Amino acid sequence: MQIIGAPSLFGWYFVFVVINLTQLLYILYQLRPVTFDRDLDGIYTKMFEPFSISRLEFKRLISAESAQVRRHNDPTNNGTTRATPTATPLVVVGSKFGLL
Repeated sequence: MQIIGAPSLFGWYFVFVVINLTQLLYILYQLRPVTFDRDLDGIYTKMFEPFSISRLEFKRLISAESAQVRRHNDPTNNGTTRATPTATPLVVVGSKFGLL
């Protein structure tokens, strides 16, 4: 006796298992602890933790890929440049700006 739908059924089960495992790995990756060096941890604890900003949001805020440095009178770059990893991160608290 031959079961006709068994190979396609196994294929669909296998695809769904792969999708579920991928989702599980992604969720576990998001739940990993976010750590900083001692200086940034102090800044986070004193300035951002009281406002219920998560460590992940703070990490995104200080990352060099998302930061932009604005220069007002520089015609070579239309007023914006990408920040380098050695640049001082810009801290925004409420409506006030300050450089660390």
